[in-house]
Amino acid sequence: MGKGKGRKAEMRRSQVTMRALVRRINRRLPTVVGENPDTQTPIVGVNRKVLTGCRLSAVRSSKQRMKFGGFVLVNHDSYADDSGPAVEKDHVDPEKLGRELGVLKPWEVLADK
Repeated sequence: MGKGKGRKAEMRRSQVTMRALVRRINRRLPTVVGENPDTQTPIVGVNRKVLTGCRLSAVRSSKQRMKFGGFVLVNHDSYADDSGPAVEKDHVDPEKLGRELGVLKPWEVLADK
């Protein structure tokens, strides 16, 4: 009997870096609005209309990380004040968002975890 015959085929796991996942998400976010965005379910608790102007960004400083978490969805189309773009959603899990958007396939896992 040859190697692997008679056994169930194991699903291969491809590793994806966090950097690659963030890039995939940011390429996908502008396209999430379909024909009728009002009838679609929100993604990570944010309306799909709002997501078209958003980008996933890593929080850099430790002080801000305590307040916002590791990643935030930042809307570059609307500004909260003169300080910069508005934060639409804080404490975003990139792996969960990637799976909801379909950019992280079931056979892919994060390499950085």
